[in-house]
Amino acid sequence: MDVYLGHEFIRRATVETVTEDGHIIWLAAEGQYTRTLIDDAEGYALWVAPANSLKKVA
Repeated sequence: MDVYLGHEFIRRATVETVTEDGHIIWLAAEGQYTRTLIDDAEGYALWVAPANSLKKVA
């Protein structure tokens, strides 16, 4: 998933957990990023990244 805050790209991430109502999402820890809570009420949006653009994060 591509994570945006407003129109600004934040990071590409794997979704770990989603609340039943879909308003809160946990992103998995990857590379330099720790496990992160995303709340759509704060203006975050997630978009599906094209499969051919996904790269393994070291």
